[in-house]
Amino acid sequence: KWSPGFKAHVEWEVDPKTASEFPGYKHWEEYLKWEKEVKASFQKHSAVVDIPEYGEERCGITVHFLACNQIKVTTICDAYGTPNYPIKEPLDMKKPAQCPK
Repeated sequence: KWSPGFKAHVEWEVDPKTASEFPGYKHWEEYLKWEKEVKASFQKHSAVVDIPEYGEERCGITVHFLACNQIKVTTICDAYGTPNYPIKEPLDMKKPAQCPK
């Protein structure tokens, strides 16, 4: 049963694609160095978000990962793009030149 103040802690990683080009598997030492570089370049994020009120009908929780490492969650059973769906950001949302602080 939903109660006011329900929250979810969401953690995710983003690959900024800043690592050098994949060297292939032929030169194993170069590959291992590259693999370490890739793993170190990942950016870890987390957020605590309110879980929107839900009723008897429950369809789980849907997390939308947005530009600027923002997220929104919903518990509605309707599909994205339907009139009642609360998250309206486009699927192909572009990252702004500067993210809000």
